[in-house]
Amino acid sequence: MTIGVTIPVVSAQTIPERMSGLRSLISSFFESTETQPEYKSNRAWNEPINQDAKGFFRVYYQNVHGIPRDNVNLSQDLQALAEYDVGCFCLSETNLDWNRPYVRSEYLSRQRKTWKYSATSFSSIDMESSSDNITGGTLTSTVDRWSSRVSKKDSDPSGMGRWSYQTLVGK
Repeated sequence: MTIGVTIPVVSAQTIPERMSGLRSLISSFFESTETQPEYKSNRAWNEPINQDAKGFFRVYYQNVHGIPRDNVNLSQDLQALAEYDVGCFCLSETNLDWNRPYVRSEYLSRQRKTWKYSATSFSSIDMESSSDNITGGTLTSTVDRWSSRVSKKDSDPSGMGRWSYQTLVGK
């Protein structure tokens, strides 16, 4: 406390006087209103997604909490993306060590069964592991006719495996 500064004295009688403005605001906030609020349905505002993107570039993102390594589940997932005419898909928390060449190769060979052409960028944490599974990681893949538009692809240079990206060209 600084010497010579006068602190105002607040009594119990002055508190209600100072709070009266706030009390009126609070009490009027909770007063019932004569009109009911207009409720709107919780329906999507756009058209439902269909299988044909009609030439549009469709991007799909999902935190997958791990990419399946078995042929059946991974093939089904990739086929579902193909059926909805997805041009680029971005997956986070892939939980695979993309720094291992055979893990990348295994994934890309399965992806090639769905799309003949693709450009894929991976990222995973730079950490020694005895397993092919590792926390985090991302995958960004541009497929089909859109893959020829990828001019650059890279990943997180810090080695944390937080993101991967691609640069596309065209109009």
